[in-house]
Amino acid sequence: MEIKRMAEDPRAIECLFREDFIFRVGDEGITSIIIYQEPGEMGLINYAAIYKGEFLWRRTDLRGWTIQYKEE
Repeated sequence: MEIKRMAEDPRAIECLFREDFIFRVGDEGITSIIIYQEPGEMGLINYAAIYKGEFLWRRTDLRGWTIQYKEE
């Protein structure tokens, strides 16, 4: 089984969570969560773009977050 890098994984994301917070598709108007990368001091850093419809509502770096993918 091949494991893809987060930003290259085509699977739909159901939610992001950490100890005290969760972003879930379908809650509070969230329609999608997309992973992308931005340059950091020592290399690329994974970020999540959280959308409400076409509106980019929030961005967060993924250090300390768990990604849960939608089961197919």
